[in-house]
Amino acid sequence: MAVSALAGGATRAVVLAVRYAAGEGAARAVLKVEPENVRSAAVARRAGSS
Repeated sequence: MAVSALAGGATRAVVLAVRYAAGEGAARAVLKVEPENVRSAAVARRAGSS
C-alpha cells in the first residue's frame, strides 16, 4: 500500500509499523480496536485492515 502524503498521521503510523514488521519477518499484524471507537476503526480500514 502506498502511503499518501494526504494520509492522516495515525493511518501513516499504522501502515509504516506494519510495513516495518513485515520487513522484519512478521507474518501478520493484529490491530485491536474497540467496536464503538469509530475513528480508530476508520484508521484500521484506511491502513488496509479487514
